[in-house]
Amino acid sequence: MKGTSILNRFWPKIHYPLPQTPRENQKLLNALKSSFRRQLDREHPTTPSDRIENGHHSIANPNSSIHATNKHLQTILDNPLFRVTPSRPTDSRVQSGTKRLPKDPMVTFDELVASGSVTIASIIECLKLQLAIPGKRNSGDLRESMKASRAGSRVVSWWWSADAQARKRMLQNRELMFSLCKFMVAEGLQDRIMQWLRMLLDHHVGSPNGQVSEEYVTTVFRRLLFLLLLAEVRYGNGLSSAMEVFIQVGEMWLSMDDRPRSVHMLAAGDMLCYMVMENEQSHAQDIPVPVYERYMDLMSLFFPNRKTTAVAPLYHPTNPNARPFVKFVENLTLSMLEKFKDRHWEFFGKAGSDAIRILNDQGASRDALSFGNYIQQFLLKQESPSEATSKQSDSISSKEDYLLGRLDLT
Repeated sequence: MKGTSILNRFWPKIHYPLPQTPRENQKLLNALKSSFRRQLDREHPTTPSDRIENGHHSIANPNSSIHATNKHLQTILDNPLFRVTPSRPTDSRVQSGTKRLPKDPMVTFDELVASGSVTIASIIECLKLQLAIPGKRNSGDLRESMKASRAGSRVVSWWWSADAQARKRMLQNRELMFSLCKFMVAEGLQDRIMQWLRMLLDHHVGSPNGQVSEEYVTTVFRRLLFLLLLAEVRYGNGLSSAMEVFIQVGEMWLSMDDRPRSVHMLAAGDMLCYMVMENEQSHAQDIPVPVYERYMDLMSLFFPNRKTTAVAPLYHPTNPNARPFVKFVENLTLSMLEKFKDRHWEFFGKAGSDAIRILNDQGASRDALSFGNYIQQFLLKQESPSEATSKQSDSISSKEDYLLGRLDLT
């Protein structure tokens, strides 16, 4: 069926044929360039001060079309995709990183970003190799080397440009976040991790379809906070600063109308207590008293019946208190002790000996002796009758012997 004369007359004006020859292509390009320039000239008229000197534009009028064009093109060229030249993204050697990564891992990461080839595995490999560059650990300033690499900020920038599924996978990957938190803390990006923690408490990763489940939040929040504090102690400003971060997260938790379960903060709170116990001479005394007392308050609020909550007062920087731990031990039952593992016995061995020392130092030697005898009776009762019969020559097990040895200060 033939078209009408009306359609034949107007159709060429609506749908021009595509260029077929190089000459036609050049004509189309020139037309587009001319149209672009005319539009700029209308919006930003050129003035006589827009001149060329020695081959360079001298822009006296910031509103001129020349200035607007330069600014527009510079904005395009400043895009991260134009900062690096991808080296054949389809090449399996680039994907695996086996050729380039050992020399400059983060340059390879930039190339993967530019080519849209970033994977969780490639991020892990880049971060691990960046941390293990030969000579870095012997340089005397590992933190400065990590900071100079900008590995943390590069990965964070990629995360914000990624879709919801990629964001979720990255935060959920323990191996990746273990390395990334080190770099982020070294670069001073703790606020970004805090932002992630807040987003998790809101059950969202900040992008379309970014909702996450309560199960996801429980796992990822707890791990991320733990890794943040661990990195802060090693690559940040030390144990005192890590305790301040814990307090900041606790205050954030308290400010929420719909508070999540406090179990999210359990692992991080316990870790701080363990670190104080193990480094009481070198670290605990450096913690400001208000910081330590606020930490104890939050632990009492979140975990009132937790062993670390009872142990924390033992290591107060200026006023150690053994009473909460003594009361906690007296409330233990035999069934609780039967569930103890070796690490629990070591924990109570250290805390018990320190509690007795504190009681003696404070002039409560009778209480110290009574507490030591009480624990000894618990240990003797801890064995079952069959175990006691089989060990007539040695009625105290090795772990009990270890604990009693630590309590021999009485």
